[in-house]
Amino acid sequence: MPWQMPSQRRVSHGDQQSTMSVPDMVPLIALAFLSVKPLQRSLAMQRVNRVISMALVLSMAFAAARAQAAAGWTSYGEVTELQVTEFGRILVRLKLKSTPTDCRDKQWYFRDQIVGSELMYRLLLEAASTGRRVRVYATGRCDLNQYSEISRVGMRP
Repeated sequence: MPWQMPSQRRVSHGDQQSTMSVPDMVPLIALAFLSVKPLQRSLAMQRVNRVISMALVLSMAFAAARAQAAAGWTSYGEVTELQVTEFGRILVRLKLKSTPTDCRDKQWYFRDQIVGSELMYRLLLEAASTGRRVRVYATGRCDLNQYSEISRVGMRP
């Protein structure tokens, strides 16, 4: 038998013999693999799907718990700076004793321009001008500057 390149194999089909290259054999090998043990493969895929599903559920549960822990009312404190951006975003710097937020910056808070934002701004402006103490409700969301988003403002009489 003459020597053949390792990339080629002699294949017999009854009386006929032919030479096939390895790349030509790949689909045949894949087909043979797919037809050998479909039950075992399906059970393995079920296990993999189950593990992936459990991991997703657990990660969502931990993410939801973290978001809930980061939301809540701050302590009452002074408004030390109040800004409004050209897009209507309210930025307020508060001197607080405690805050529930997980955002990196614990002094700056923001509110985007939506319904009710103007009323919050007026309340914060009044607190800044009179020296009255306010508290804010942190939603648990952080912006790119790591400022906490707020959804409510409270002021003591």
